[in-house]
Amino acid sequence: MINNIPKENIYKVPESYFDKLSEDILAKNKERNTKMIWMRSMAASVAILVSVGLYVFNNGVANPETFQDKVNSDINLYINSGYWSAEDALSLTDNPNDILDQIIAEEWSSYSNADLEDEFWY
Repeated sequence: MINNIPKENIYKVPESYFDKLSEDILAKNKERNTKMIWMRSMAASVAILVSVGLYVFNNGVANPETFQDKVNSDINLYINSGYWSAEDALSLTDNPNDILDQIIAEEWSSYSNADLEDEFWY
């Protein structure tokens, strides 16, 4: 069976193939480099946008709540749910009178002096 295969070369090289080969390789390489540079720059810009977005979101620009605000909201949650009393919350501070003064100031700030005088004379 192997003896039946013809011994002649059935492959033929196209005309001027080797003359244009280096130019074709350089053109394909340049095209590939251009695509690679474009893809890398797009990947870098996406990475930068994602990084900036995560930084902004995680560092409080999207959520400006401070640590003290979070603590205050947790304390209010415990008090409102009945788990803690107001005395329990006041016992957590060094000077509860400061907190009480602040609460009184906030409560009375909504009243004008005329309203307070009317209430006083009643």
